[in-house]
Amino acid sequence: LASTRKAIELEPDRPGVRYIAALTAYRLGDFANAKTEVQRALELQPTYEDAIRLNGSILMMQGDVDGGLAQFRKVMALRPNAVAVYMDMGAGLFRASRFDEALKAFDKAIALSPGSAVALSSAGAAAQALGDTKRALDDYEQANAIQPRADTFSNIGTIEYGLGRYDKA
Repeated sequence: LASTRKAIELEPDRPGVRYIAALTAYRLGDFANAKTEVQRALELQPTYEDAIRLNGSILMMQGDVDGGLAQFRKVMALRPNAVAVYMDMGAGLFRASRFDEALKAFDKAIALSPGSAVALSSAGAAAQALGDTKRALDDYEQANAIQPRADTFSNIGTIEYGLGRYDKA
């Protein structure tokens, strides 16, 4: 925070400085301040892709899912193959319990980056939320083959337990 404040003091009209201030506030859960800073970054540079994407995430965290989706679509128009936009959009849709749409976003990220354990695990979580345990287990297994992660194994255990396969759980 101190470094961010110093950067703003030194270069208040630099879009990257405002973006980092917004990202810092976002990660701290201060969405109101994040929104103010990301808007400032976008006033300075309207086509700043990372800022547009962050704005989408902020809007979704504030409950404006459709407004967030509109922001993500702006980034897709600028860079249709940006994996991060599909991952961020999927995460926002997942938090909003729009699991079908989240899964579609994660599937697009997987198509663009098939070696992404995070995208596969995220798709598995969306499939699990939809009750598609076969798809979820397949995605989780593929994710673990790329990069074993505790949360992925935990999700597998939860599914196996729910299916009554306690030895696998």
